[in-house]
Amino acid sequence: MRDTGDVPESCFAVQGYGASRPVASNETPEGRAQNRRVEISLVPQKDACLAPGTANTSGAETNGLKSETE
Repeated sequence: MRDTGDVPESCFAVQGYGASRPVASNETPEGRAQNRRVEISLVPQKDACLAPGTANTSGAETNGLKSETE
């Protein structure tokens, strides 16, 4: 999504959980395979995703970017 340019970098947050949130036991190869995963969650946040040339909700230009919802 990010690499295609369809979604601005400001819309992404990355969080690694490692061993703190396993979905299976790490004692077996099968469990470790289940724990090697990527989860994508869409969490809308006002003014988080900005498009070029738009003002934020306060009407102020934000680095030449504006909200895609406007």
